[in-house]
Amino acid sequence: MDFVKTTLTTKEKLNFLKVLPGYAEGRLNQINNKINSSNNIQLHVVLQIGIAISQYLKSLVASLELGNIIAANVLFRSLVESFINIEYIMQDDTQKRAIAFLFEDFKIQRINIETFKNLILTKTSEAEQITELSTKEKCETQIKKIEKYKKDILSTLKNNFNIEVRESELRIPSIE
Repeated sequence: MDFVKTTLTTKEKLNFLKVLPGYAEGRLNQINNKINSSNNIQLHVVLQIGIAISQYLKSLVASLELGNIIAANVLFRSLVESFINIEYIMQDDTQKRAIAFLFEDFKIQRINIETFKNLILTKTSEAEQITELSTKEKCETQIKKIEKYKKDILSTLKNNFNIEVRESELRIPSIE
């Protein structure tokens, strides 16, 4: 059934969207129960994405009810990207894609810190607002913490889960 082209009224479509967060939360509870009896990293990552999906759905409904189409479009894109991420992660039963997804966050943190470091170098007042990143040295310290945490996780994966991940496997291809 093509949701957009159906003969349902806008109100009926909105009512349909309103029940999705409850359905999502039920599925998240099922995943959470499976996590308790498993060391499956994929389930942990899917749960994390699923929680975001649930929030996106609630916000999408609220945006549509308020007539904020721009916000609804942004949220809809986030939903689509989340489903693409889950599809990508679940296509590999070695769990390495799930790990790569987790490590993508480290890359984003590093980029953000490098941005702050550049703001400091250009003496932008925005850089002074976050005390942990208020000097070039503090930025370097944060980057070292990220790299250490990344190495600790890789060590834990190898020692506790018998999963060895090469650096080349930690890159996620672009959604495009």
